[in-house]
Amino acid sequence: MQRLSQFVVRKMTPRIAAANTTTLSAGRINLGTKKAVGGRSFHKARVISFSTGLDRSLQPWDVSKWDCHGDYRQDAFLEDPSKPLYEHQLNLPRLPVPKVADTLERFLPTALPLAESEEEAESLKACVATFEQESERLQQRLLVRQEEYSKTNSSWLQHWWNTLGYLQVRDRSPINVSYFFQLQDDPTSFVGDGSVQVRRGAAMLWHMADYRYRVCSGTMPAETLGRQKKPLCSTAFKYMFHACRIPRREQDSYTIYDPSRHTHAIVSCGGHFFAVDFLDENGNVVPVQLLEERLQQCVESANDSLPRMELGWFTAANRDEWADARQALIDEGGVPMEEALEKLQAGAMLLCLDDEEPVSRSECSHLLLHGMNPKDRDNKPCNRWFDKSIQIIVTKNGKAGLLGEHTMMDGMPMVGFAEHVAKHSHQDAVKGSASYNGAANGGVENIFESAIDGVAENGTVKLMLEKGAPSFMYNIIICRQCVGI
Repeated sequence: MQRLSQFVVRKMTPRIAAANTTTLSAGRINLGTKKAVGGRSFHKARVISFSTGLDRSLQPWDVSKWDCHGDYRQDAFLEDPSKPLYEHQLNLPRLPVPKVADTLERFLPTALPLAESEEEAESLKACVATFEQESERLQQRLLVRQEEYSKTNSSWLQHWWNTLGYLQVRDRSPINVSYFFQLQDDPTSFVGDGSVQVRRGAAMLWHMADYRYRVCSGTMPAETLGRQKKPLCSTAFKYMFHACRIPRREQDSYTIYDPSRHTHAIVSCGGHFFAVDFLDENGNVVPVQLLEERLQQCVESANDSLPRMELGWFTAANRDEWADARQALIDEGGVPMEEALEKLQAGAMLLCLDDEEPVSRSECSHLLLHGMNPKDRDNKPCNRWFDKSIQIIVTKNGKAGLLGEHTMMDGMPMVGFAEHVAKHSHQDAVKGSASYNGAANGGVENIFESAIDGVAENGTVKLMLEKGAPSFMYNIIICRQCVGI
């Protein structure tokens, strides 16, 4: 059994790594023109109809936030089976434990071509011949686990998948974990006064509000698969909005915040992070013209001064290093820093307004994947917070994309969201805003402006930050060499 596992690791790891690298280079997906992706059918993007007379407030949770440690069963209480999004959750088929004999029957023909000699091939055959008997005890334990998890309407694999595959992995999130989509251009965002970047960013925020409401209220229909429209699990949708990965030593956690208590999204400009209110007190999205004014305020505020500490670099670090740095920030910055971090983590999503003008696919891919241009990396702040579940990136010349944090939410739920914001334009947002007559409360807040005072001169925090940025840039250069872009 040990020899067989060593063969798999030694022979398959380089190929798995190469496959992952290829995915990075081909990570660009143009969305908004196709109705199916990868053979899977998704709902068409919803028609926007934000009537100002509607009450779009959400039902409050019993808790203000929920910290998950990888087991979906812990937050199943948030899945209301009376809502369309979760109506199939109790009746979904359970993931089976494959029979060892069936696995070996498929494995051997696949692995044999990797043998480099006749001796190695014979050794592999011998290992496979005895593996079923050797693994009998392990198989029984898996069957017991499957029965245990099935009683709680869950998969025997999900907890291991989330922890061993993500929360316990100490590698930095960008490049290793995060994935991206590049979205089609919006021609209507080039029409009008002011910045195309601000117009497109405001429109995407405006359209995000409708999708967020449907997800957070549970009124969105569950996604289905194939012609028979088999329902898919909706658990991961809870981690789409108002969610953030939290760095911790050895194993991270993931926090999701009660969406009924928060009306803001996060906007990053030049390494600064702003909380921007996009909803009014009734849960309706404010007019897109007002969102443009608020985004322009963020841009002007960021241009007035350089960030005193580029905190975004921390989120690109090794997870243990980031966990130590986060604790140091809280220890030195006290309550203001802790509240600022909570504000950022609780935001609906992060909109990154980048000071870049990429043109080629290669330039766009680099910017969307890790936020930096390897050819021009001097004095560039990290305009990302890689722990946020969703980051929408908009450049100065109107290019846009989406970066997803992969840990508790796979890419399939994100395809529907990406298609939604890609299909709907700035012109759609202007038309939808015409009938707004609500009270557009709120505004813009630089969330770290006062909190940074307590840590700006702290030697430990500064040293961590100075160490993190060059290390991340080195990984970007290696990434570029691997994927050939």
